[in-house]
Amino acid sequence: MKTRIYPLMATSALCLPLAAHAQFQSLSDESLGSVTGQSGITIELSADLSIGELRYQDEGSLAIRNIRLGGANKSSYFGSTSWGPGTQSGTQLDNLKLNIDVMADGDLVVFAQPTLGNAVDFALSTDEWVLQKSTGGDGTRLLNSLDMTGLALDLRMKVDNDTGHLLIESTFGIDDLDADFDFVGIGIQDMKVAGMSYFESLGDWGYVGINDIGAKLALDIHTVDIAAYSNVLGIDIVRFETDIDMPIITLGDGPSIGRVTLNNLQLNNTSLVVYGH
Repeated sequence: MKTRIYPLMATSALCLPLAAHAQFQSLSDESLGSVTGQSGITIELSADLSIGELRYQDEGSLAIRNIRLGGANKSSYFGSTSWGPGTQSGTQLDNLKLNIDVMADGDLVVFAQPTLGNAVDFALSTDEWVLQKSTGGDGTRLLNSLDMTGLALDLRMKVDNDTGHLLIESTFGIDDLDADFDFVGIGIQDMKVAGMSYFESLGDWGYVGINDIGAKLALDIHTVDIAAYSNVLGIDIVRFETDIDMPIITLGDGPSIGRVTLNNLQLNNTSLVVYGH
């Protein structure tokens, strides 16, 4: 599947995410073992990020207001409080350690992991996403608000010295996502994004463990030549595997229309090409 993403759409893809490039090489656990044995830099992070407004300017503009990234400030995720001390850290995005190494072949490797336990809690929220004319003034609100909390389990990144590709692998679970698309009258509440064993574990055991909650995402980011331009941005979604639960979907001010679930969703070998026009 091939898709062209224009700048406005690329900006709107903040909340998320050709065939897999032949040069993509997953950073295996064995490779990580050799990484952690090397000299390098370790950074322990504590952060509470806020942005008053992010604006994409074309002839008109799209403004995203009051972006906040920090800790989830709660103790229960996916119906459990047993995820470890690193998941109960208040409003700060902390309990996060970054190991940075340059390998013998010149590859730059960044491996993020919790300093305590198996996971790091996070929260991401925004206020309205609003369209504006070139003369200014707010127009249609694409999104009234976005709020999500979850657990980050794993993040590894590599800049391949030979190919110039940025490889990203991440495992994460979104415990609660609420979004209000007022211009079409659709609201989503309590949405969950988890691993592909999430529904099976709930059905078989009545609860989920750390291996069930993590959706898996692998990206290969690089430049690519197309007919009109050279060296444009290419994003290969090598792997996106997840279970998604949307228990509450509302239309207007009415009650929920019912539940929607996506079991064993796989979006693999998908290519995005991003350029101006």
